[in-house]
Amino acid sequence: MNLPDAMSCPNVQRLFKILGGAGDIRFVGGCVRNMVLGMPVGDIDLATRHTPDIVARKLSEARIKFIPTGVDYGTITAVMGGVGYEITTLRRDVATDGRRAVVAYTDNWAEDAARRDFTMNALYADLKGVIYDPLGRGMDDLTRRKVIFVGDAETRIEEDYLRILRFFRFHSLYGKGAPNKKALSACSKFSPQIKELSRERITQEFTKILMGESPQKILQLMNEHKILPEIFGKNFNPDRIGSIIKIQKIVGQVDMDIIFCLRILIVLGFQFKKITKISNILIINKKQISLLREISEIKINTKRIDKLKIMEYLYFYSSNSVLAALILGATKNEISIGDFRKISHLFFDTKRPVFPISGKDLLLKGVPQGIEMGKSLSRLEKKWIKSGFLLSRTQLIENIN
Repeated sequence: MNLPDAMSCPNVQRLFKILGGAGDIRFVGGCVRNMVLGMPVGDIDLATRHTPDIVARKLSEARIKFIPTGVDYGTITAVMGGVGYEITTLRRDVATDGRRAVVAYTDNWAEDAARRDFTMNALYADLKGVIYDPLGRGMDDLTRRKVIFVGDAETRIEEDYLRILRFFRFHSLYGKGAPNKKALSACSKFSPQIKELSRERITQEFTKILMGESPQKILQLMNEHKILPEIFGKNFNPDRIGSIIKIQKIVGQVDMDIIFCLRILIVLGFQFKKITKISNILIINKKQISLLREISEIKINTKRIDKLKIMEYLYFYSSNSVLAALILGATKNEISIGDFRKISHLFFDTKRPVFPISGKDLLLKGVPQGIEMGKSLSRLEKKWIKSGFLLSRTQLIENIN
């Protein structure tokens, strides 16, 4: 099989040369799956027989920068040309508790494959594009687009409850047709254990699902099988994500934080009161928290919107928040794509108003600093807004006294 450019570039070839060819190092994970299916290849992950100390020594001797990103689990990241390549030593599980596994290193590819979650995740490839399938069924399951647990689904999930979320993410990316019934049953059975996982791990997996190209179907499936209720506390209807995606395409390039916030609000059923509790479940950054709060404050009826109203919103809120609120409003108000296209043009053609006077202007007019100045600025600002932001600096100064 021909390797895509990302897997055959000079840096990757150099890593294979340093770490020892097909017998000692192979591609693993998403890059192998995507190569087989003809999908774009992103991150390059590698598996090796070498223990982490040997990997570190070989990289150091070759003067390649590396970071011990997950050295407790056998992972070292080589950094070449600004790109990170995760190199993980073959492992076998010694003990598991549903949250984290205690692992031991091995030089046996079949043992490493046997501890993986899904058969399609237990495929390896060498630098010539030869696929290795130690379990004997990973390639068949992948080409059939069936996400199948390695061995018994319940056993795999009990080893690490994060595999519940990973099952739905893998199905959304690679699955075709109905999901495996035994896997779904096992995921439902152990769904209450999801809350035992750390916020970091839940956030990482759930965000990948939420930010997929078309996540509404997989989210609905998660809802039906008790996964979303276990994460967020009740049943929600994610159907409107499809509407948001259509509207989003009209806008074009949208900040990823806007997309995340809009989708999480839909999963929450537009229940803004739950925003304050979401940080107890997922890790939300400061920008996202600010966006969520502002979106909840902006009440937009997109069936009755004009340039002046947009100017008001832009004056009091960030442009990202206003755009997000417009998209959300269009979804809730169920306006047509054509109507939203007009609104989006109006938004992008509108500049944020800037209040033309400051405290310095008031000082020059003899207004003392303090409470009196604050009241004067507030009064002039209200008058300026009421004028439709039309009063000039000169006109406002004339109204100071």
